[in-house]
Amino acid sequence: MAVGATLEDADPKGQRAVEVMATLKTNLDKVESWYTKSDGRGPFMLGDTVSWADLNVAGWNMFMKVVLGEDSKEWKEIESWNDGRWRNILINLQSFVNGE
Repeated sequence: MAVGATLEDADPKGQRAVEVMATLKTNLDKVESWYTKSDGRGPFMLGDTVSWADLNVAGWNMFMKVVLGEDSKEWKEIESWNDGRWRNILINLQSFVNGE
């Protein structure tokens, strides 16, 4: 396989899945710390100003939402972390694009 992993490795099960989700949560907690620096000034890393970082974060979140499935247990868990930050970044960017 070109990426050096089997399909089974790409979709971890059991304890490995728990470990992967815990690592993801730790990493998203770090990203959350960047967002909390602008709390009160707006929903984006630079307050009310959308940045490349916001688009990058939203892109990864959209990727996870699509790959895991919008109704999957995993995506529901992820989007609830950090007071819903990972769901809300997608909503906030959509509102920004729509001029709302």
